[in-house]
Amino acid sequence: PELAIEIISPHENASDLDLKIRQYLHAGAAVVWAVYPKTRHVLVYRRSGEMWDAGPGLALEEADLPGLRIPVDNLFAGLEALEG
Repeated sequence: PELAIEIISPHENASDLDLKIRQYLHAGAAVVWAVYPKTRHVLVYRRSGEMWDAGPGLALEEADLPGLRIPVDNLFAGLEALEG
């Protein structure tokens, strides 16, 4: 996949998360989004080693996926709707 998305639970272990991200990238994902619902931000990991933090007011965009643009605020609004 070009993009892997991991939604982080409150009980997620940091070393387990690091291993998952490395596995996604090693398997060929160009980018991994680690979504943190509690703090409402997304850590973006790229195969190149680049990493950045997207929070409220920013948007997630991927050059490898033309037309994909998700405002972080909208992402969490969608998760709230699922939580009910």
